[in-house]
Amino acid sequence: PPTWIAFFGPAQLPRPVLDRLHGAIVTAMKDPDLRDKVEATGVAAILNTPDEFLALLKRDIASIGKVVKDAGIKPE
Repeated sequence: PPTWIAFFGPAQLPRPVLDRLHGAIVTAMKDPDLRDKVEATGVAAILNTPDEFLALLKRDIASIGKVVKDAGIKPE
């Protein structure tokens, strides 16, 4: 899976708070100067919704979990 950067909040964050934070982040990332600085680091800014990111996170966890299991990696 590709590398991603995300913002996380506490469990059970009320949806209105989540939506407000998401809106502020999207607004900030639409600023051309900030977007240029982020993209200059080699990161493509993809402004998905919290629900889209949660689905991506769950897919990545399942995918990486399968790799770990198939490789027989055990916690130490």
